[in-house]
Amino acid sequence: MPAALVMQSMLSLVEKQRWSTQPFFRSNVREALATVGVLLAIGMSSLTAWPSLSEVIALGRGEESQCLPFRSLEMTTNCPQEDDWVAHLLAHDTRPVDPNTVFLDVGCNTGADAVKYLDLWGRSPGIFQAWHEGLKGEGAIRAGSCQNNQSTWPQRTASSSINPTVICVEPMSANVEVMRGLHHRVLNSSSAFEIVHAAVSDHVGVAAFPSGQVGTEDFGLDVASPVDPAGNARQIQTVEVNVTSVDTLMTARGLSRVDVLSVDTEGHDPLVLVGASRALKTVRLLFFEVHQDLTGSPWSRTSLLSVAENLDDYDLDCFWAGNNGKLQKITGCWTMQDESTHSPIPWANILCVRRGDEWHGALQKYVGAIA
Repeated sequence: MPAALVMQSMLSLVEKQRWSTQPFFRSNVREALATVGVLLAIGMSSLTAWPSLSEVIALGRGEESQCLPFRSLEMTTNCPQEDDWVAHLLAHDTRPVDPNTVFLDVGCNTGADAVKYLDLWGRSPGIFQAWHEGLKGEGAIRAGSCQNNQSTWPQRTASSSINPTVICVEPMSANVEVMRGLHHRVLNSSSAFEIVHAAVSDHVGVAAFPSGQVGTEDFGLDVASPVDPAGNARQIQTVEVNVTSVDTLMTARGLSRVDVLSVDTEGHDPLVLVGASRALKTVRLLFFEVHQDLTGSPWSRTSLLSVAENLDDYDLDCFWAGNNGKLQKITGCWTMQDESTHSPIPWANILCVRRGDEWHGALQKYVGAIA
């Protein structure tokens, strides 16, 4: 079989796989790989250097492959240096900021990241520092947390005269209570900042959620370790909370879009994304965590490859968000072999950006190896 025909067949197969309608799980992937294997066997004699599947995907899009070797994921992407990325994106954003500009923070803990976006995007630069000081005064910054070492945030070069809409969704009652107090004292009860006391999943209902000290970061719908991050034993109690989905939140609040979606739900992120199908059609920037090491969580039974493929169908390119400030590409690069090598993937952070958006181009300067 001529090499060109083999390549054309592979590209056709890859495109068919990309637009599969089965969310998150591709039941026909074995058949696809078997077919590629046959094409390899037939066409090997006519090709001197056979491309990888990721290179085929890149060729199919007319892109130069950005795939780099995946080395250690241990403590290389747990606390990414996102300051420069976000400040760079917002400083080079040509879209006007208005109340329809939405940052949705799912699992916002004590609201630090949400307030950062209000600081950078809104009309009151400097409010993050005041919020951070308020959290310290409440004893809400836990030892070992990423924000424990972060007390400043780069200022936007051109601030807006209009606030965006920032929605902070948090299930733990102690965190919600502290945020409501700071919302009144620091933000003067601004209508641009909304606190929603709820857990988020792929459905609507009620659930028992662990109750802990303010600032606790390792509780989720499926996870509540009897030992805290410092190794101390603790008693776990639960309270009933409402459960909602991202798309339900959008409908309830009449949101036409979500510009930035951040998800940090201690292992529940895959189901949050399943319940965000409408939002993912509009998202420009997406953050979420991988936590396959959390036994019993949705991540413990979900592959990163399946999630990345689904987000690819929404025209989102995903990257490892490195502690060194680099972004290492996952989409079209991460394979089942990588999944097997690094499984279970420990606490790690992913950034995804919409292809064709100006932010996609702006982030290219940060692409590189995270380790």
